[in-house]
Amino acid sequence: QAQAHPVGFGADQPWQCLLIPRMWRVVVVAPGRRTGLRFFGRRKRLDHYDSYDAPVRLRVWNEVKGGGGFFPHAFEDQTPSETAQTVVLAAKTGVHSQAFWMRASLAISDVAMALTPSQLAAVCHAFGMAKWSDEGLVTALAVPLAKHARSMRPSDLAVTVQSFARTSMSRTPILSTLAQAVRENARLNSKGLTIVADSFAVLRFRSEGLLDRLNAWAASAETRSCPPELVVGLLRALSLLIRPETRRVPTAPEAAPAAAPEAEPEAAP
Repeated sequence: QAQAHPVGFGADQPWQCLLIPRMWRVVVVAPGRRTGLRFFGRRKRLDHYDSYDAPVRLRVWNEVKGGGGFFPHAFEDQTPSETAQTVVLAAKTGVHSQAFWMRASLAISDVAMALTPSQLAAVCHAFGMAKWSDEGLVTALAVPLAKHARSMRPSDLAVTVQSFARTSMSRTPILSTLAQAVRENARLNSKGLTIVADSFAVLRFRSEGLLDRLNAWAASAETRSCPPELVVGLLRALSLLIRPETRRVPTAPEAAPAAAPEAEPEAAP
């Protein structure tokens, strides 16, 4: 309940100060003026992982509408950052045109080497949201991903792995590079590890690097603050990863055993 208290802005008609409990707001109402108050709950702050699935911000949407839409000119006339932004906006606004995504995959393939690590993650997440699978696109993205995988932010690395699970792209060598980056990234928290483990479980892609990273995480103090739903998600993913039919991927290329020398045929008498 709001409590009204007079404040000293005027001697004849004091203004009213409304103190709203648990809202940390003070509303000053002028004398003789009716003011409608709208009560809002405290906005939940999105972390880096949730921000990818968040809708388009109102400011960005107004800029898009004022600029003629999210696709004002052809991909050939766009810079690499504009191409990435166009693809991300198309995924967030629910564009389902196959012709657009086919052209977008070709455009991203052309500018893949010029994208930053964050733009690479955002583009991969966009194609994952659209469920668009393209072998040529994965081949073009493999080189810059292999270059920047170890320097990616934890959330960028997690959503990149998740995009391959959403598009069912399991037969690609880049997954081994991403798994190695997951093993070396010490900043991945419980949420990021859950996203990566669940994605590898969907792909039936067993990574020894991920298991080593989970062992290191389990031995740390971070497990005490892990939410129960994330614990359940990790256990579910691990139960799928340890099945015999899951493909085993070593953390480093193992040396193949040397072949035994063939016996020389005996000389004929």
